[in-house]
Amino acid sequence: MYVYDLIITGNHDDHIAQVKKELQAGFKMTDLGLLHYYLAVEVFQRPHHIFISQSKYAAEVLQRFRMQDCKPVLTPMEQNLKLSKFEGGEMWTIQLTDS
Repeated sequence: MYVYDLIITGNHDDHIAQVKKELQAGFKMTDLGLLHYYLAVEVFQRPHHIFISQSKYAAEVLQRFRMQDCKPVLTPMEQNLKLSKFEGGEMWTIQLTDS
């Protein structure tokens, strides 16, 4: 079996080190250090903070579709909108028919 990437995460560095040690005892493994980019997600790590972003991926998608000069929208959704399952709102039903 071949595993390309494995992310190990947790709150305790000593537990993470122990898991890595046990994995290295049973498998050929390379520790690449802190996570920076994985599956179109950028990860920025600082002491006591982790920030994740897809801005690089979004920029690549905009460039691919030649939309990098489009006008950005700060809030693409109504602000302060409260969503609920059924309370106070209409329930929509869609019926599919054979045609």
